[in-house]
Amino acid sequence: GCIHVVVRDDGMCETDLFVQHVDGGRVHDQAAQEELTERVKAAVELPVRITIKDVFDDTLTELLIVAQLDSGGRGRPRVTYDVTAALNAAGLCVFMADVYVEAAEEAAAAGRRPQELHRFLVNRDDGTCLSTRAQKRTLYKQVRWQLGGVP
Repeated sequence: GCIHVVVRDDGMCETDLFVQHVDGGRVHDQAAQEELTERVKAAVELPVRITIKDVFDDTLTELLIVAQLDSGGRGRPRVTYDVTAALNAAGLCVFMADVYVEAAEEAAAAGRRPQELHRFLVNRDDGTCLSTRAQKRTLYKQVRWQLGGVP
């Protein structure tokens, strides 16, 4: 399949989704069409979830990036590269980083699609965590911009 995207003059986007059934014909099942539409909509509206919180007695700041896996079990490419580029631009140090890919069975038991979790434990050059909401908000914006390519 493919997606055709048109950006209108007012900044809004219109998309056309072209998908073929396994036999090469059109998908006539209304429920399947709605499911495909919802998946594309969710991927566009919220491609990743970003959370920031202090951990380990406020000595480190945890940056958690959660992205859904596609139907082939693949995650969003370049998350680690994009996040470390944003952290570098912010002048932050990575104490530890790990990636966890959730099993399909685990996600199904929770009633959702499998996810890929990227966790970064970060601190400032002086070894302290990000202590103010403004610092965390700035980090959030930098990471979001780097991952999505938009401010």
